[in-house]
Amino acid sequence: MDKFTTTIQSSLIEILKKIDNNPFTQTVFILNNKKVIGTITDGDIRRGFIKGLSLSDPIIKFINNNFL
Repeated sequence: MDKFTTTIQSSLIEILKKIDNNPFTQTVFILNNKKVIGTITDGDIRRGFIKGLSLSDPIIKFINNNFL
């Protein structure tokens, strides 16, 4: 994976590190079988925490799958 993509199996901490290390886009693209299935930003993560999700929840609960 590169600094813009990760897989559905990644942890939230791994994604937060990618977002932090990439100030230009602040977006990570989530792949499943080499196909983009969603995006995740720091805002998506914050909204998940507000809804009661935690760091241990799977990233599928945080991703935006309605992206352009």
